[in-house]
Amino acid sequence: MAIETNNINDVLERVKKMNIEDQIYISDIIYKRLIDKQRDKIADRVKEIRKSYKAGKTKSFTSFNDLWEDLNA
Repeated sequence: MAIETNNINDVLERVKKMNIEDQIYISDIIYKRLIDKQRDKIADRVKEIRKSYKAGKTKSFTSFNDLWEDLNA
């Protein structure tokens, strides 16, 4: 995804002209949307992992030492 610097700068300039309450409100909205995106990404990853687990494509370790040995093999 290409970043359109002019558009971003335009948005930032518009926000800069707003009163502080509106700037805080916009900041909160963006922050919450980013959290939602991160949450969705984690949920998608969990689905992939569960699918791999059900298909028997994952390893199971009984101890930390077993895991450590596998990682260092």
